[in-house]
Amino acid sequence: MRRALERKVTAWARGAAKAGSDAESVEGDVARCKEAIGEILARFREVGLLNDAAFAEARARGLSRAGRSKRAIAAHLAQKGVAESIVREVLPDDELGAALVFARKRRIGPFAREAETREEQQKALAAMARAGFGWSICERALRMDRERADELLNGRRDL
Repeated sequence: MRRALERKVTAWARGAAKAGSDAESVEGDVARCKEAIGEILARFREVGLLNDAAFAEARARGLSRAGRSKRAIAAHLAQKGVAESIVREVLPDDELGAALVFARKRRIGPFAREAETREEQQKALAAMARAGFGWSICERALRMDRERADELLNGRRDL
């Protein structure tokens, strides 16, 4: 949130400079705005509008439902500025379920329309690895039969 507010202030300053505003006045306004950001964030936390743990938990759950790996979720949350300790707490445990969602979206592994050739299996494995899934999870997901995969996906609590 801090970075977003600072970007807005910087963008405003650029616009004001292009519009021909006095440079000293703009610099003073920017300095006051950047000082106020800390106070704004403190007040947001105080009233409950800014809660990194709640944000991270909701985002992690949604990304897992969308078929993202733990690594991808952790990277996403880190990029959003969530503390590493919070990220570790909110990462979902159901990596296999996320891998199956990924496979279903890509129509690979148990969700392939027809039997995959060896080359297609390698491509599927590579796609899952690039998405951040570990070797053992990829193997389990790609070698699972369709009935078991559907059963696991239907049993996921977070879908």
